[in-house]
Amino acid sequence: MFYWSLSQGLNLPEKRSSLLRLLWKKRAQVAFIQETHFRSSSIPKLSDRHFPYVYHSTSSDVKAKGVSMLISNAISWDPIDSCTNGAGRYLFVKGKLAGTLVTLASVYAPNTVQVGFLSRALRALEDFTEGMLILGGDFNLVLDPRVDSSKGQTSLPHSALSKLKELLFSYQLVDAWRILHPSSRDYTFFSHPHNSYSRLDYFLLNHARLDHFTRAEIDPITFSDHALISISLSFPTFQTRAWHWQLNDSFLQDLQVTSEIGKI
Repeated sequence: MFYWSLSQGLNLPEKRSSLLRLLWKKRAQVAFIQETHFRSSSIPKLSDRHFPYVYHSTSSDVKAKGVSMLISNAISWDPIDSCTNGAGRYLFVKGKLAGTLVTLASVYAPNTVQVGFLSRALRALEDFTEGMLILGGDFNLVLDPRVDSSKGQTSLPHSALSKLKELLFSYQLVDAWRILHPSSRDYTFFSHPHNSYSRLDYFLLNHARLDHFTRAEIDPITFSDHALISISLSFPTFQTRAWHWQLNDSFLQDLQVTSEIGKI
């Protein structure tokens, strides 16, 4: 699973092509993309032969916000249902991934009243979810200011942060990256005005499903002001595609090759 927030949007064809090449190079099987800035009346193409399955949540009036999800043809995918909030803030997709029933949820929280938004999104998600839940998104806040902010502080009131932690606990959701990196400091966002780093982007998993969870990484921040983050999950029903050797027929037209074969 890959997650990336792109603050400048993906309306330029060059950006979409670069993103698709990067995801293919990284061997991403599912990608959560934030801040696409697509308008619902004119969604550009964000798919290719490697990523034929694509879902969008867009804003109807302006080129802002926007959440998309891409699924690779390298893994089997049988869709069941999808749900959006109609404002480009969240996208829920449900289906069988490698034969396992999953709900993929991507959220993009506003930079104010984040806890209220996440509470409403989780209520909607609770009614939609079936199977294993994988929730990724830009929460626009830090879960633990002591280790998730380079300055060790946050503008979010302590009461709001406590409420958020209680909310996640009630849904039995845990921070996947922090599970594997309990004391590490790494960040997903750099704020130029505040000259500070913070970890605003998360993958959350139900703690009962952590036995499927094997890896979590944060890439260096490059051409976006958010870092690409990734997690790996093992599905008991997943089987890699068998590779079959096949003779290149053009060799049979090569006189030297056919001569050598005749000597065997």
